Amino acid sequence: MTEQRIGKYRLDRVLGRGAMGVVYRAVDTTIDRVVALKTVRAELLQGEDYGSWLERFHREACAAARCHHPNIVTIFEFGEADDTHFISMEFVDGVQLSDYLFYRPRIDVAAGAVIVEQVLAALAFAHERGIVHRDIKPENIMLLEDGGVKVTDFGVARLDSTSLTQQGEMIGTPSYMAPEQFSGGSVDNRTDLFAVGVVLFELVTGTRPFQARGLPDLMHAVISGPQPDPTRHKAGLPPGLVAVIRQALARAPEERFATAADFAAALRRALETAALQPAAPTGLQFDDDVLARTERHLAAYVGPLARVLVRQAAMVPGSRVQLYDRLAPHIADEQDRHAFRRKALEPPAEGDPGQPPRRGGHRRIARRRPRAGAAMVPAASRADMAGGTTMDGAVLDKAAIDQAVRDLTEYLGPLARITVRRTAATADSIEALYRSLSEEIPDARQRAAFLKRLPAA
Repeated sequence: MTEQRIGKYRLDRVLGRGAMGVVYRAVDTTIDRVVALKTVRAELLQGEDYGSWLERFHREACAAARCHHPNIVTIFEFGEADDTHFISMEFVDGVQLSDYLFYRPRIDVAAGAVIVEQVLAALAFAHERGIVHRDIKPENIMLLEDGGVKVTDFGVARLDSTSLTQQGEMIGTPSYMAPEQFSGGSVDNRTDLFAVGVVLFELVTGTRPFQARGLPDLMHAVISGPQPDPTRHKAGLPPGLVAVIRQALARAPEERFATAADFAAALRRALETAALQPAAPTGLQFDDDVLARTERHLAAYVGPLARVLVRQAAMVPGSRVQLYDRLAPHIADEQDRHAFRRKALEPPAEGDPGQPPRRGGHRRIARRRPRAGAAMVPAASRADMAGGTTMDGAVLDKAAIDQAVRDLTEYLGPLARITVRRTAATADSIEALYRSLSEEIPDARQRAAFLKRLPAA
């Protein structure tokens, strides 16, 4: 198998893709350290915009490197190797908040506040050092298995000491942008707080505050539309929380919270007034085997979020049945919820260590049930995979495998061919191949788009 490398870094798999480039799970082979390696998209380094994109990428490293904080992803190195510019950063074993919301669009108020308070702690630290993130959104918020939160991607951060960002330039993600970003006005820390207000609104209501069919309509809604009302989407929200959200989403920056610390303090008071402050965690209440089996069972329905959800639920004492009952509401389908609850009563299978399936050190989503009528093809051996021939001489459709490589390349880049060949060695059908390959795509929406390309049986 050909090893993919960028300088001293060995690339293991794609973690995500963004406007600027691709993020890989990689290993710094000089010190055997697992890192997240962010690279610049090659097409951005061509033509007249080469200098501005490269300076913007370098600014991300400078901004984040100044922020050593438990809620901010740590930057290790900015460099260039093999004609590729990269940032080496802390590898975070968690899930994006965007993936969390994809599987569970709305979470309880107290849990949402825990997430937002940690984001605000990260921003307070950055703002004190003259750094405005300018692209706060669920994709840039990572949830850790212990309930912690880390903010990442300072790719569009503005340093007070630089003039790289000119007034009038619109940078950010539209659904989370403040009015001044759309209008090209002055940007400061209150711009970040507006984005946090959008995230908080989305967490507690299950929808974004500004709804529009396209960018012009969205700009109009943010700049001159009516003030969004979270109670229209979720009844019974504490009045104090509603007031906090409205202030965070104030159109005029001077009407918002002055600092992230002020925002966090107001949110905390609102929850305390409503008696919604969550109890402090007291540690996991179940042994590792129970947690691992529970995670494996839940992953069949919610994918990689299972680990985070199980660890959170396990903070509350109770029986194994009660643990499964607490987790069942995360599963959308009622029949699946009943099936999941029954798993709590099953004894461990012989030889089952309770560990969820893994490949290359990463958790995998449990394979879905085969589609009715799916073509079943004998599994291929690794030795014969290059020609698409199985051990017993049967052929796993080479044309379909080549198509899978082309389909996956859009999401994994140069790692696609290696990934397909490795996965096809144990796949027993084209559907199984696509299901397993989808697990290598970190973004939930991109996984769904990839699965739509599954060839008809």
